[in-house]
Amino acid sequence: MQNFNFSLPTLVLFGKARYQEIGRILKARQIKNVLITFGVSFACTSGLLDQIITLIEAVGIKVVLFGGIQPNPSLDEVKAGLKVIKEHKVDYLLALGGGSVIDATKLMALSAYDKSDPLDILNYQHVPIARMGFGVILTVAASGSETSNSLVVTDALTQRKIGVNLELNRPDFAILAPDLLLSTNKIVTAAGIFDIFMHTFERYLSRNKADNTYIDALCLTTLKRIMSSGEKLINDSNNYDLREEMMLLGMISHNGLLGLGKQVEMPIHKLEHAVSGVYPVIPHGVGLAMLIISYLEVTGLKSLLNQDLSLAMIKSFIINLGLNVTLADYGIRLDADELVKKVLKNPLDVYKLKHNDVVLNYNDVRKIFENIRE
Repeated sequence: MQNFNFSLPTLVLFGKARYQEIGRILKARQIKNVLITFGVSFACTSGLLDQIITLIEAVGIKVVLFGGIQPNPSLDEVKAGLKVIKEHKVDYLLALGGGSVIDATKLMALSAYDKSDPLDILNYQHVPIARMGFGVILTVAASGSETSNSLVVTDALTQRKIGVNLELNRPDFAILAPDLLLSTNKIVTAAGIFDIFMHTFERYLSRNKADNTYIDALCLTTLKRIMSSGEKLINDSNNYDLREEMMLLGMISHNGLLGLGKQVEMPIHKLEHAVSGVYPVIPHGVGLAMLIISYLEVTGLKSLLNQDLSLAMIKSFIINLGLNVTLADYGIRLDADELVKKVLKNPLDVYKLKHNDVVLNYNDVRKIFENIRE
């Protein structure tokens, strides 16, 4: 096992209707002017946004709104949010949504604190040492961003999805109320389940030379639970107990616990960022489902699987979630070379996976993408 540091400063408030405590939580932090960030649909159509506004205003806190954040959030949306923060002299941010809303809010919090260019943060040309305070009310179980140290935002100009990992990205608090998930539609639910699976699977696949059998076993147990509960949930979407469990699994899969003592890399995520960066119509979890089998076969890493978790089991899981799709199913004509350019800067570069001693050249990466054509 490798040496590691682990901190989880995010206060998690888990349980039915816990979002009703938001007024008390913000008042205790002496917030005066909060910006609520939200997406394009659920927060408004469900009436949740109105409830949250009422609860916050009831304790004397002013509310400013910034909505319409799209899946695969863009740098332009972050910059627009920063203008609202400055104009209204906001002193706190509240992300009301799933991973896209949370990730955009994270970058706003980093940039707003010292008025830095968010693109410089994405390119690691500026590394913040502090941020504006922010919390989360989660409405989609998928990304794990509610307690993770990561964010992903797309630079639409270059079609690059860029990830930034900083401990500052962990929210001050995260409210996880499973009852908010009961109306989530089937494709969003399925894509979320597979994203949760992949956050765990990529850590499971990160095999160091140092022995780490306990974390490997914990990953495997979590993967099996995601698969069994996920397949039940996709056919019983109003089951509160299953929604509750998936919300918990989503948090655990990406808060760092399952990577303790490991040299964790996320190569399948990196490949998917190329796909949905160029083709933003592809939901992140769907893109991961497209890529995983091709990746395991091209790299030869399917040899790490066994009867506890086999390639056939993963294929069956994808089919049972209804995610056995290709780019052609989305009406997309693949440009494999364009995708490879998002992973490798030039044809002579290689992609080295340190934890498995795998080296992918241009043709390897291109083949992985070619396999998801149709």
